Amino acid sequence: MAKIYCFLSLLFSFTHCFAQKESSFWLSQYYGLNFGQFPPTTVLPAPGSFYHVNRASVADASGNLLFSTDGMSYFDKTGQVMPNGQGISVTWGTTYLPVIIAPVPGSTTQYYSFMVRQPLSTTQADFDTKLRYSLIDMSLNNGKGDVVQKDIVIADKQHDGFTLIKTPDDPNYWLISQSIFADSLLAFRVTQQGIAKTPVRTAEFRGVGNANFGGILLRASPDGRFLTLSVAALQTGTENQNMLKILRFDNKTGIFTPFRQITHSGVSNPNANPSIQTFLQSTTEFSADSRFLYVVEDSVYQYTTSQNLLEITSNKTLVCYDLAASNATFFDQSRQILFKFAEMPYSVLAFMQLTPQRKIVISDVTNIDYGVAKAFSVIQNPGACTIAQKAFVYQTIPAGNSLATTLPVFPSWYFYEPPAKNDFAGPNASVCNHQSVKLGTTPRPNYTYNWQPAGLVSNANTANPTYQPSIPTTSANDTVQFYAKMTDPTGCVYYDSVQVIVKGVNTWKIQGSRSVCPGVKGVSYWIEDKWKGKQITWQVQGGTIVSGQNTDTIHVDWNTSNLQASVSAISINTNGCLDNINPFPVKVFKYLETEQPKGRDTLLCSQWIETYHILPTNGSVYDWQVINGQVIAGQGSAQVTIRWNSTMQTGKVWINESVNTALEICFGRSDTLTVINPKTVGNENVHLYNVSGVLNQPDRLKLQYVIQKQPFYLPEVLIQTRILGQLNWQDAGRTTVHDQTTFITNQPLDSLVSEYRLVAFTICGDSAISEIHRNILLQGTGMETDKKIVLTWNPYTTWSGGTASYELFRKLDEDSDFLSFKTSTLPQATLPGTTEGFQYCFYVAGQSTNGVYQSLSNQLCLTFENPLFIPNVITPDGDGKNDTWHPEPLNLYSANQVRIVNQWGIKVFEARDYQGDWGAANLPSGVYYYEFIATERKQAFKGFLQVFK
Repeated sequence: MAKIYCFLSLLFSFTHCFAQKESSFWLSQYYGLNFGQFPPTTVLPAPGSFYHVNRASVADASGNLLFSTDGMSYFDKTGQVMPNGQGISVTWGTTYLPVIIAPVPGSTTQYYSFMVRQPLSTTQADFDTKLRYSLIDMSLNNGKGDVVQKDIVIADKQHDGFTLIKTPDDPNYWLISQSIFADSLLAFRVTQQGIAKTPVRTAEFRGVGNANFGGILLRASPDGRFLTLSVAALQTGTENQNMLKILRFDNKTGIFTPFRQITHSGVSNPNANPSIQTFLQSTTEFSADSRFLYVVEDSVYQYTTSQNLLEITSNKTLVCYDLAASNATFFDQSRQILFKFAEMPYSVLAFMQLTPQRKIVISDVTNIDYGVAKAFSVIQNPGACTIAQKAFVYQTIPAGNSLATTLPVFPSWYFYEPPAKNDFAGPNASVCNHQSVKLGTTPRPNYTYNWQPAGLVSNANTANPTYQPSIPTTSANDTVQFYAKMTDPTGCVYYDSVQVIVKGVNTWKIQGSRSVCPGVKGVSYWIEDKWKGKQITWQVQGGTIVSGQNTDTIHVDWNTSNLQASVSAISINTNGCLDNINPFPVKVFKYLETEQPKGRDTLLCSQWIETYHILPTNGSVYDWQVINGQVIAGQGSAQVTIRWNSTMQTGKVWINESVNTALEICFGRSDTLTVINPKTVGNENVHLYNVSGVLNQPDRLKLQYVIQKQPFYLPEVLIQTRILGQLNWQDAGRTTVHDQTTFITNQPLDSLVSEYRLVAFTICGDSAISEIHRNILLQGTGMETDKKIVLTWNPYTTWSGGTASYELFRKLDEDSDFLSFKTSTLPQATLPGTTEGFQYCFYVAGQSTNGVYQSLSNQLCLTFENPLFIPNVITPDGDGKNDTWHPEPLNLYSANQVRIVNQWGIKVFEARDYQGDWGAANLPSGVYYYEFIATERKQAFKGFLQVFK
């Protein structure tokens, strides 16, 4: 059963909780606080560099200061520089990033001091980002300690946001660093033997940091299970989706995996004034039991003032999430707001740090100038559930008017407090498929409950739901995980889980005779596949068990006629559960239902002798009957050997069964087993039904076919072709016995008539050849002087029912589609007229008489000049003959421009897309001059015409 996290009682013994005081001294350039007690007392920090506000220290378990450092020098407990405590690589400026001191595993006197160098300036030459450590031994210098190793490089190109992580059951710990260029987390194992040179790498976690200050802070949970990391998931222009990832840490492997995440999208409306974006600061903190995560949300407001000046402010909000929530939805819903800070400068971070008393101190800046931190705020009970119980107090610890907004960083395991146990999901259980189990413990008054998955329990909203497993079908155990959420009257939520193991069962089948004669004795029944289990008990309806009870095989004497007789068994497996065994029906009657013979129904190639059998029934005589074969051994028994005729296509075998008992004379006849000889399987199952061209794909041929009795043929089928009149076949492609349509390419369909066939191969290696089909080749000529087109094609002759008709399709010039033009029963067509277009394209579609198949020919295109004839005389006298000026064929030159002038050059007529309707109305007889421009064909015609009236 999983243990859950809950808040520590406010009455918990301080003596037990706060025995470790290694983190008592919080030192800065301007202030010092001793958290050996709460509230802390003020101490005077050792003098240090003006530029190094962030200091690290360590005390003994009783809270006595051992030594401290500002990153440049190491000071003993009296504030004096250690003998070898100078010459340390410095960090840059007023960095808030950590120096962390931690004991060497297994040692009571030696300590590591970890830090990352930072640039002395922003120039590339000064940019040194090496992760380093120094080693301090407190047994030296008369117990005041000294530096025995300093400035030792662990790794280069590291962000200065690093941390340490440790689980309560491990004497060793891990140093976690952020790689700058590899977008990775690096985990260095730290043991008694030293710091591992090769880290464990977890890729694809990009920390969000300041361009000058490097990486952002990492924060490890006190129990060593979680790490927080602020990452940029998406950045596009002004958009920057900001998220805080909570990663789960595997202490055995050093690998991080995603657990939960908190996400805020980018600027919702960059053009708004003010524009707003919420950032998740990386300065997080956990409660001492690692259940609650505290995060600062920073809502940044960007204003443009009336003087067109840019002003940026922020409003920070302290929120809390419950890491014990059993899924991501519950986690998001667990968000609670503790406090909204006053408006402050955007650039200021709010830092958080646990104290030896397991309280959380929060730094704060209260004015808009980057200046004085007047006091620190406190979460009194971070492990409590409700806002009231957490008891946030604003600005309660004086900060000594410090310029510093940072807090020191200590190993998180210093503050670990085991979570209180609150088991309410109940103990883990194991059940069989026929049992149910009640979950949960004693109900608590006025508490509410929720169980998941809700669909598996009787009532998901009660303290004690019932789980009834479904019947398992495998012998393996199945583990079902239930998650429970309990809410107390104050609204505090608790989480627990429980596992139920559903024990696996076996599924057995009973075998034996299903049809027996009344009065037959000693009939065998058994469990298939060699039963194994703890106990088996047989039951028989309509008969008597004479031997074998509690074993895997019994023998039964059957009584009088009974159509509802049966054999059943109850099997208890080694898990103590009932196995699945279906009852076995038995028909006790004089007309026997003899089973069909079992054996090979398809002979092996050239192997004619095979064995056939049925399950024997005690007392029965079996008379085997064979067609196209001979029983050569075993006649009268339940198994025979048959020699089949080698020339047969199929053979048949069946059984006549008889038995005489004291009660009845019984007979039965089995169903017939048909046996196939694959050596005689051939062409009769390979059918090519149609070949056809493919519209607008001039070299592609479609084949439609069926291969029957596919198991008797190899999977691959050859497609072969030859030009009509030739003898030799050529391979043109391959297909399979399972398909019914295939295509081949590179066929000369527009120039030749070819023959096509399929060649399949039987499982015995013999070839089987289909019918032959030919493509339709359309040919034709255009007779422009006679104004007709003659088309011919070869007939499609290989459809079983013949060809019903041929449908001719035509497309003119720029038409997009072919249209049906003519139907014929003969393989030829003569078409009158050639003046409907300059190009005529045709294809023929042959149709089978049954309407199932259609074969398309190649496409044939014929071109015609169709020159424009322009008359030079018109007689507009109303007799209907030659009344208008009508060039021919005007329909092909309909896109035109026409201009007619008289003999003095004066325009008398002009038109676009002239239709042949000008008859010189209101004009005298005489000679006129025309200009005819065919715009689409880019031709111009000029001449004279005479008008006679």
